[in-house]
Amino acid sequence: MNSKPLLYRRKDLAAALQVSVCTIDNMRSSELLPEPIQISPRLIGWPAAVIEHWLMNAWIEQYPDYNNKEVRHD
Repeated sequence: MNSKPLLYRRKDLAAALQVSVCTIDNMRSSELLPEPIQISPRLIGWPAAVIEHWLMNAWIEQYPDYNNKEVRHD
């Protein structure tokens, strides 16, 4: 079963974005990622809904006219 997690830990988020954990840390320190939530004193994570929203906004910012163009499937 390949279900989507409700919460991404650092390692899981890195795997989902196909980057290294070091890149996740760099993105956090550069404020390129949304802030994670504190689950417990030693546990942080990113809600899947927050990451999906962040990715969609990043896509829209990069390709603002995407929905206005005909999509070609070559």
